[in-house]
Amino acid sequence: MTEPSASSPVPPMPPSTPSAAAAGRTVAAALPDVALSRQALERVLARAVELQATSATESDGITTERLLEIAREVGIDTASVRQALAEEQS
Repeated sequence: MTEPSASSPVPPMPPSTPSAAAAGRTVAAALPDVALSRQALERVLARAVELQATSATESDGITTERLLEIAREVGIDTASVRQALAEEQS
């Protein structure tokens, strides 16, 4: 078997089908770090929930404490999250 010479191009690898998680990492890595408006943030998070729902199972869930932690991380007032939780549970 001969090695390709510097003058002969190496054929490209055939495209593969990455998993959804790997594809998401690839897309995320290519995204610029930009500031999002409140409206854009809400649209992005709502769409992400829709996308994830297609692969969610009945056992998928999150604790109240984890939800509050996430809210703090993304700058959502935890009092607002608690109010929304109370409304959801009533």
